[in-house]
Amino acid sequence: MKPYIAHRAGGVSRVASREVGDRAAELSRRGADVLHLLGWPTITPPDHLILAATQAAASTAHPHSSGIPELKEALAGKLRSENGIRLHHPEEQVIITNGAFHAVYICLATLLDPGDEVLLFSPSFFFDGIIDLIGGTARYVPLDRKNGFAFDADALKAAVTGRTKVLLLNTPANPTGRVATVEELKAILQVAEENDLLVISDESYERMVYDGLSHHCLGALPGAEDRVITVQSFTKAYAMPQWRVGYIVCPAPFYPEFVKTLEWMVLSCNYVAQRCAWAAVTGPGKWWKAVARDFEHKRDIVWSGLNAIEGIQCVKPQGTPFIFPRVRDLGVSGTAFAKYVLENHGLPAVPGAAFQDDDHVRIPFGAADDVLHDLVTRMNNAAKKLRAKKRA
Repeated sequence: MKPYIAHRAGGVSRVASREVGDRAAELSRRGADVLHLLGWPTITPPDHLILAATQAAASTAHPHSSGIPELKEALAGKLRSENGIRLHHPEEQVIITNGAFHAVYICLATLLDPGDEVLLFSPSFFFDGIIDLIGGTARYVPLDRKNGFAFDADALKAAVTGRTKVLLLNTPANPTGRVATVEELKAILQVAEENDLLVISDESYERMVYDGLSHHCLGALPGAEDRVITVQSFTKAYAMPQWRVGYIVCPAPFYPEFVKTLEWMVLSCNYVAQRCAWAAVTGPGKWWKAVARDFEHKRDIVWSGLNAIEGIQCVKPQGTPFIFPRVRDLGVSGTAFAKYVLENHGLPAVPGAAFQDDDHVRIPFGAADDVLHDLVTRMNNAAKKLRAKKRA
């Protein structure tokens, strides 16, 4: 039989978090006591979202490929008031997608030719699968945990080659929890300008920021208007994981090309979900404001608990619903540790290798307080056994 699977598809692994999630679900079905940890907020949708969903479900409307105009106009207002991005023509600069991951895929599929390079700060979210499927090349700019994984523009500049086309930035950063400062963003934009790079700024966790810090939007800086593509998400910003809505904010010349790519993928995105998104942006109340406060509390439980365990060190996340503990001092890699704690302690963790750093694992802390205390207990028990094995 012919080798029907394309090399680029056969060589790409699954999304690591989904693979771990499937194994955790399998163990749970078999009766194992597996902790249920989420990387997104769960809030019962307010009444006006449910009403919007009900009304939209009864409609036979079919949205424009790039999204319903009302939602795009509402997002233009949100971007102006919350992010400092002023759009001259929102109807030709905003594209609604099936989540932020889909948005990034559309951008890269449209921009990259085979061999084009994408720079990513590392540890990095697993965008490499998208880049590999498209035929691009991911190049990583290592960050230092000793300074909190701060974004390093000098290291970025040194990594640029003649094939570099795009910088893919993620702030607040998954998995490290780093929130870029204005100074870091200005330095990054300067590198992009000097080397004629496009920047895709994935800001999915823009509202999950802690300790009184603020998320700053790269696209709002002077000089960013023609060079920066912003990606944001309703999953985290509006606590709407069930709807899978994201969006692209782009310079107008890229808009028709991005829309063509979207059309050849899905024609258009779900009308009901878009109506719910519109209700979320324009409706009453700020129900989502409690999300950051709640997750900061959860962060504190997990961070203080894990940092007290011998052999584990954690940089304190400034944002996102994840913590990225270093486990190498226990005598194992992140890959080995993740497998061990899931199979033996019912604790799902994603190996750091998925983020280009196998000294660590990534653990979400979206759960009730008692579950998070249990998480710390299980990590402590696992660490004790691994330390004893290392010393034996």
